[in-house]
Amino acid sequence: LIGLSIFSLLFLVFGVYVFIITRDLPDVRQLENWKPPEASVILDYEDKVYNELYVQKRYYVTIDKIPDYVKKAFIATEDKTFYSNPGIDILAIIRAMIKNIIKMGKAEGGSTISQQLAKNLFLTPEKSLSRKIKEAVLAIRLNKVYSKDKILEMYLNQIYLGQGSFGVEAAARTYFGKSISQVDLCEAAVLAGLPKAPSKYNPYVNPDLAEKRKQVVLQRMLEEGYITEADYKRCVEKPI
Repeated sequence: LIGLSIFSLLFLVFGVYVFIITRDLPDVRQLENWKPPEASVILDYEDKVYNELYVQKRYYVTIDKIPDYVKKAFIATEDKTFYSNPGIDILAIIRAMIKNIIKMGKAEGGSTISQQLAKNLFLTPEKSLSRKIKEAVLAIRLNKVYSKDKILEMYLNQIYLGQGSFGVEAAARTYFGKSISQVDLCEAAVLAGLPKAPSKYNPYVNPDLAEKRKQVVLQRMLEEGYITEADYKRCVEKPI
């Protein structure tokens, strides 16, 4: 009874704490007409690209213009329960907490795609308990207001993928010289490996690490049933 009373009191205190720090969070409905800054493309008299002007190098693409295997590569790597979770993955959070305790520090965050989007759009990158709670609350609210496809569309256009590129379209042009609609499965695996550490896995800077990370993405896609064994072997054997 004493233990139950203490637990109930702690739960109540935590609930009050969560209420206080999240009562002034921004309204996620403001994203209904959201359009992030894009690059301005300057063409010459022959309609060829002469130059580009941008604060963030980004070219917005709707979800229907992004190949299915590109979406699945990011989902398998960043949030395999994306289409079934409410914005947070309780099991992933518990696993992260256990690893953090074992390693006596921040081993991993257990963030879903919705949480990453919430952090990038509304919060600062500070590493604190309050920020993680705000991130989780905003992620749940995003899933109550928007469809999964809309959340994925915003995420794939917002995320930083290194080399000054924001979003998958800019990254596809930067690394492969083509539109995201033209990248193949092997190239999609390279892009999906970048969010964890864009500079570290940049194929221009660290091609060997980028290759290993690509294989990790392909392995996760194989485990989720998104690709066949033949697809996996073909892309593993094909250098970036």
